[in-house]
Amino acid sequence: MEITIIINGKHIKMNVSKDEKFKDIKKNIIQTHFESKNDRFWIEFVFRGEKTIREFGKHNLIVDDIIPITIDKLSLSNFSERDDIDYTFEVIESFKDEEVEIKPITLDSSKYIPSFRRNKQDKKPIPFAVSDYDAEFPTL
Repeated sequence: MEITIIINGKHIKMNVSKDEKFKDIKKNIIQTHFESKNDRFWIEFVFRGEKTIREFGKHNLIVDDIIPITIDKLSLSNFSERDDIDYTFEVIESFKDEEVEIKPITLDSSKYIPSFRRNKQDKKPIPFAVSDYDAEFPTL
């Protein structure tokens, strides 16, 4: 199947299979057409076809709409099984930041931790003395 990719106004034809995921297509475009080999560089597609693609039981591709990143796990066959559809996507740079530092999340002791996630060391024994029992509840 042949799709058209528009990068900076230049039309590029690519042969892809219907089962190839958008994520794999984007990685291929980044490696071949962009100089950045940074892991933090990412692109998004804008669908530029002739008309909106709607089929029963499939996802929709709307003209001039950005395809969200959540669709990256899907393949072209999730939109249509027909071969006569013109798939034209424009590439826009969406994420290019080399200064971002990802910090791991640390659990603060003031936050609630469910009992099944607590360590056994965190469990405190309940203080109970027999002499306290007698003082609070006299015999009848």
